[in-house]
Amino acid sequence: MQKYQIKQIPKDFIVKEVPSFVFNKESGKYLIYKLKKTNRNTEDCIQFICKVLKTKRKFVGVAGTKDKNAVTEQYISIFNVQNTKNRVEGLKDRFENFSLEFIGFHNSPLSLGDLKGNRFEIVIRNLEKEFEIEKPYFIVNYFDDQRFSINNKEVGRAIIKKDFKNAVKLLKEQNNLDEETINLYKTDYIKIIRHIPIKILKMFIHSYQSYLFNGLCKKIILEKKYTYLESTYSQGKLFFLTKEPNTKLNVSLPLIGFGFEMEGGFVNLVDEIIKEENLDLRDFIIRQIPELSSFGAQRDFLIPISNFSKEDFLDDELNIGKKKVKIAFEIGKGSYATMVIKKIMMR
Repeated sequence: MQKYQIKQIPKDFIVKEVPSFVFNKESGKYLIYKLKKTNRNTEDCIQFICKVLKTKRKFVGVAGTKDKNAVTEQYISIFNVQNTKNRVEGLKDRFENFSLEFIGFHNSPLSLGDLKGNRFEIVIRNLEKEFEIEKPYFIVNYFDDQRFSINNKEVGRAIIKKDFKNAVKLLKEQNNLDEETINLYKTDYIKIIRHIPIKILKMFIHSYQSYLFNGLCKKIILEKKYTYLESTYSQGKLFFLTKEPNTKLNVSLPLIGFGFEMEGGFVNLVDEIIKEENLDLRDFIIRQIPELSSFGAQRDFLIPISNFSKEDFLDDELNIGKKKVKIAFEIGKGSYATMVIKKIMMR
């Protein structure tokens, strides 16, 4: 894989949501705004909006979360109480590194998943030389490093395995737990873990399921004898197809959990993963912390890449003597633009 760099500066990575429906311009129970931000976390912006509007967090909806180190555009909904629109207009000078643009109305709040996908405009920097960029049409729908961070998968695995002592150890290493909490509950590891918000704990479970999903995708590639090139990432290796696959062979794969459903005749490969991980599907039922019990979900094996374009190579002003190139494309919600970049850079 050729060496490269992305996200060197925020404007190198632009993300724009593609909404799944048209917002009514006339009236509705919820105001719809376009949230534009730079170097800000989505949730931080929402919390600040709630604070200055003096409204509860549950009255602000989002269709997705966006990278911090980027320039992003996304849609949010705000419950339309009296004078909300005028109050937002009057508070705009207090917004730091983000802005709100009124779009229209909708009768329901936005929630996670209420979008078709995302459009990306990405500058790839620090390139040794120009090269031919072939237009990609599909890519294996892997989860990328952002999903795993440091030990996220390991924490999730420990909780699934009911090894709560090890989970606490790993959480402490991540600075998610303080000594005061640990000293207060001693060896009552479940109470210690419960000090972490459920939303964050679920992130660890999902990270482990994502790791299993990536493993299943690689097993399918091997079983189908597709030709591929290898790349490394934080969790080991990834296999990138060297030829565009027959999209008719695309299947919906499980994010393995209790009660998952399987299509496409790959049950044997799921069984292999479960055996390799020394798992029982009932492990995903966590009676000690029921909110973390995880049932199976579905995710496509392949994702289409649409509206792909590329510009001419230019000299890289941030890396003297190197080249840069800008590309743009759209992919479905929940898929990773960084995987498209890795695919392109496989040479």
